[in-house]
Amino acid sequence: MEAYDKLYLNNNIKITKYLFHKFISSGHDFFGCVREYMENSEIRARRDEGNWGALNKGINQILNSVDFNRIPMTQDENEYMDSILSDWIADIYVFLQWKYCISSAEIVRTIPPSKLCEFYNPLHEASVSNACEKLYNRFFKEKT
Repeated sequence: MEAYDKLYLNNNIKITKYLFHKFISSGHDFFGCVREYMENSEIRARRDEGNWGALNKGINQILNSVDFNRIPMTQDENEYMDSILSDWIADIYVFLQWKYCISSAEIVRTIPPSKLCEFYNPLHEASVSNACEKLYNRFFKEKT
């Protein structure tokens, strides 16, 4: 059973990609931004639950739910991150949460963004669904 109606999935992916692009240019550590959003944003937690109001929040409301004071500034301006990789991370995190009803906080604690990047090379040519199935089987299946 999915976390919420599939009608919201594409928009949730699209807005998460845009949010992650904002993180790249924020001056803060990209991985720290992703972890903060996935673990501590009340809007993210309510989106995970399928809350209609949260699923319809705009980018500025979501961006304002991230406490940037808790995220270190970066010296390298996130040179290790580009929009292609950040889009793939957004695809994986959102689809994994939606398909398997796992909280975003648990997902990012189990597969931190730096760890997820290690799986880009073997999985980026697979469909998002197939890549998520492989990650689910590796990291979450035994827990359920």
